[in-house]
Amino acid sequence: MIIFDLDNTLFNTSLLKEDLREVFIKHGLTDEEFWSTLRESYNIDPETKGCYSIEKHFCVFKNFNEDKKNKIEQETKKIIYQRGRGYLYDDVVPALNKLKKQKEKLILISKGIDSFQKLKLDVINLRDFFNKIYITPGDKIDILKNVTNGQPIFDINDHAEESHLVTKNFPNISCILIRRNGQERPKINIPIASNLDEVFQYIRSFQSN
Repeated sequence: MIIFDLDNTLFNTSLLKEDLREVFIKHGLTDEEFWSTLRESYNIDPETKGCYSIEKHFCVFKNFNEDKKNKIEQETKKIIYQRGRGYLYDDVVPALNKLKKQKEKLILISKGIDSFQKLKLDVINLRDFFNKIYITPGDKIDILKNVTNGQPIFDINDHAEESHLVTKNFPNISCILIRRNGQERPKINIPIASNLDEVFQYIRSFQSN
């Protein structure tokens, strides 16, 4: 079984943020205002801390009327649907096709707000590759408890803290950290890959030991 994260693992979230930036700037924000308010929006609701949605972003602005919010939301969804599978990294579909042919059980666990993560899943159209898809605004530990059943599992994620937590709580799960596009590589006792080809090299290495 292989468990995948979504953002920055399969889905190019940096590209999505650039698309969001384009829409917000069109409606009067400066570049600096967009990035500062985006960061601020992650922490607005303690129950969804670390998660983004357009609705949370709107909460930062006191001077946005409903008409402006509706226009931004509609334009954002339009640009997201237009890009569609363009948000996927180039290696994603070939890798998932290969795993599907091998009849590998695949699970997707994504941290985020349900409506916004489902929007991403709608446009990239990957649901058929996965046996199960979970979305949670909190940590993934409770979900992992329900899906592991003690069997050997590989977990592919871009968050070092999450990977460390998984390794600590689940000795049967082998974590591989993926850091794409030159992202900083933390000092952590977990294999680090820069793409899915390298991820599968690590998996083959684990399986041969």
